[in-house]
Amino acid sequence: MRAPSIRLAIMASLTFLILWIGSALVGAVAALAGAVDVADVLDSDAWTILLPALGFIGLMIFGMAQQFVPLYSGRNLWSPRTALVQVAWGISGVVLVLLGPSFEPYGLALWLASVVLFFAILIMTLRTEPMPTRPQGRRPEFAIMDRYGIPMTSAAILYLAAASVGLLLASPTDGPLVPWASLHWFSFLHLYTLGFIALMVFGVGFHLLPRFLDVAPRLGVARAIVVLALPGPLLVALTMPFLGTSDLWFLFAFFAILEAAAAVLFAALVLDVWRRSEHRRPASTFNAAAGLWLILGVALAALFGLDAQDTLAWVPVHGWVNLLGFAGFEIFGVTHEVLPPFTSKGLAVSRRVTRVDFVLAVLGLALVVASYAASLGGFPFDGGVLAVLGFAVLLAMALLYAYGTVWSLLGVVRRPRPQ
Repeated sequence: MRAPSIRLAIMASLTFLILWIGSALVGAVAALAGAVDVADVLDSDAWTILLPALGFIGLMIFGMAQQFVPLYSGRNLWSPRTALVQVAWGISGVVLVLLGPSFEPYGLALWLASVVLFFAILIMTLRTEPMPTRPQGRRPEFAIMDRYGIPMTSAAILYLAAASVGLLLASPTDGPLVPWASLHWFSFLHLYTLGFIALMVFGVGFHLLPRFLDVAPRLGVARAIVVLALPGPLLVALTMPFLGTSDLWFLFAFFAILEAAAAVLFAALVLDVWRRSEHRRPASTFNAAAGLWLILGVALAALFGLDAQDTLAWVPVHGWVNLLGFAGFEIFGVTHEVLPPFTSKGLAVSRRVTRVDFVLAVLGLALVVASYAASLGGFPFDGGVLAVLGFAVLLAMALLYAYGTVWSLLGVVRRPRPQ
């Protein structure tokens, strides 16, 4: 984590995580108090979807990719200075998106430029001179999983580029650059969330989780995931316009179920590796829980395809479960593993904080899901109270997680007191 761009990406990601959950808490309090104007602003797509998807998850993936692609390809990161510019463009793009619809096209254009530069950096990194040695797993299955991960991460970058172009063309919401693109905004969002984010998590998981837990995954399951996951986001995005408006809605349902099958298999693979491991550390509980949240998320997605009229009200829950429960928990697991909180204070402190982070994350997200269930069940006040409690717990978790991670990232060492 020595490259300045990696540190900047991680610290910006943590900042946007706090901003996302903090804004959700403010919005929940405002809604409970009847401050409709504030609640409406913070409930916009920019704050509830683009902020976490681009700011928290996207920037964290940028940083982790700049760390792990050189590491597992046995090469050095190409042009750290260019990498720093790439991350800075991404951060600036997210900030502009949050400033309002009039700034949104400029922010998404800057984000797209950052994506193009990210792609160029990875290509040039893979073309640099290989180092004499590179990390090798103790088992040959690890190298096979690495090969399975390559098409996943490669496809994820292509989905990222396509989604970023589409989101730019569909912005701003009050006057899109290309009206046709605005009609398919959710298709482009799907390419980003299930194409870029999910496939990148799958691919990185193939590389890292077997090594973290020292267990060889079941290769047949991994092959099935690759076959189902690669085309799934594209097929679902192409048939999403049929949902609720065409007799061809069953195509969307069919492809959504195939995509869900890939997600369930990945969740099963992670849970199986975690169950068989004799080297489970507290950080790995995040990855196991992410598999369970993923199953809930894809179950909701399948219901949208089978019975859109009665289930689409659960779309916000689907967003929280996918963005925080699945992608967020996977990020928490990886970062708690490679950047244990408060490392310099000792292993006992680091593991204790990791366990606290896990309990707060699970409790907070469960309360948020329960708040939507209560509101949709006809108890809006109870739902509002549960939302405030859930977001407050998640904010406490985010602050502790960010503080502990930055402490380790910056190499903070507690100096002994003078005698």
